[in-house]
Amino acid sequence: MGDHTVVPSPSSDSHVHLQNEKPHPRVTTAPLAAVQSHYEVYRESPPSLDYSLDENNRKRYIGVWFALLFFEAGVLPLILFFALRWGAHLSITINLAIITSLIGSVSGYKFAQRQWLLWLGEGHQTRRPIGAGRWGVDSMQILLTLAMTAFFVPLIIGSSVNPANARIVALALPLTMLALTLPLLLTGLLPDTLRFPLRVSSLPAWKPLPPFAYFIVEDVLAVDGGGCTAFRQAWRVRYEESLVMRQVVRRTSVAWGVTGFIVAAGLIVSSRLNTEDIAYGLCYGVPWAWAFAMAFLTVLYVRRALVRERRDWKGASPTPSLEEVAPKTEEGVRRGRSERRGSTMSPVHKEHTLPIEEGRYDRPVLPFRMSDRSREARDRERRDARPVEGPRGHDAV
Repeated sequence: MGDHTVVPSPSSDSHVHLQNEKPHPRVTTAPLAAVQSHYEVYRESPPSLDYSLDENNRKRYIGVWFALLFFEAGVLPLILFFALRWGAHLSITINLAIITSLIGSVSGYKFAQRQWLLWLGEGHQTRRPIGAGRWGVDSMQILLTLAMTAFFVPLIIGSSVNPANARIVALALPLTMLALTLPLLLTGLLPDTLRFPLRVSSLPAWKPLPPFAYFIVEDVLAVDGGGCTAFRQAWRVRYEESLVMRQVVRRTSVAWGVTGFIVAAGLIVSSRLNTEDIAYGLCYGVPWAWAFAMAFLTVLYVRRALVRERRDWKGASPTPSLEEVAPKTEEGVRRGRSERRGSTMSPVHKEHTLPIEEGRYDRPVLPFRMSDRSREARDRERRDARPVEGPRGHDAV
C-alpha cells in the first residue's frame, strides 16, 4: 500500500486526452525571459536610491542633532559630576539627582518627534513601513524604546537609593550600547536565519531577517530623513540587486555589533572593579569615543564600497542555463567555479543568482513611487489585473 499510487480509473474518452497531451517541458534553472529582462533594467548602473544628504539641509540637521545628543548624554554628565563633586562638594545623592533631572530632554524630544511623524504628522501614511497598519511603528522606534529604557532605568535606580550609587548610574550608556548592538550582532552573525513572529519594518512576519543595519538605514532615512515609502522600496531593490550592498550591510552590522558588545561588556566589568570616579568617567567617556571612531571608519568603508560597486557593476548580461538540472557533484562544482572566473559577467550585479541565505524575499507590492490615485482606481486596476479562473472539476473536461 505504501509503494503504490492510487490513480483515478480512465474514462471512455481518456485515450483522446492522452493523444492530445503535450510532453512536459524540461526543468530549467531559471526562466530566461524573466531573468534577462529584469537584469537589463539595472544593467548599466545600480538601482538609484533617489536620495541625497545634500538636499534640504540634511547634513546640517544631522550635525546639530548629534551635537545636542553628545552634549546631553556625554559632556553634561561628566562636567556636572566632577564639578559638583569636587568643586561644590555636594553629596553624591544631590549630585546624581541634579544630573538625572537634566538628562533626557533631547532624546525624549526625538523619540516623540518620530512617533508624531509615524502616526499624526503630515504624510504619516507614507512614513510608516510598507504593509504596516494605521498605528504601526517601525523597528527603529522599537529599538529606541529598548535603548531609552536601558538608559533611564539605571539613572532612576542609582539616583533614588540613599545614598545614591554612582556605579549604577554609570551603567546607563553601557546598557544602551548593548540594547543597540545586540540586534546588529545576532542578525549579522546569523544573516537571513533568524525569524520574528511580527512584522519588522517592511519585512512581513516570519521572513528571514537580514542584518539589522538594513532596517536602521530604511527607517531612519524614510522617517527622519523624509524619504518615505519611495525610499523604502528603492532601498529594498538596491539591497536585492547589489551583492556589494548586501556585503556592506552585513559587515557594518557585524563590526558595530562585535565592537559594541565587547566595549559595553568591558565597561560593565570595569564599573565593579574601579573606584566610583574612574568607573563613572570611563562609562560616560569611552562609549562616545567608540561611537565617533566607528562612525568615521564606517563612512570611509561605505564610500569605498560604493565606488567599487559602481566601478565593477557593468558586465555582460547573464544567460541562465537551459540545461536540465542535474545533481551537484564535486567535479561539477569545480567546473562551475572555473567557468565563473573566466566569464565576463559582472561580479557585483548578482540579483538573478542571489542565494536564499543572502536575503532574497518578496517583491514590494506597492508602486515604486507614491501617487495620488484614489482607492477606487487602485481597486479597479487590481480587478483588471486579476487572472480569469478557468473551469474546475467536471466542467473542465
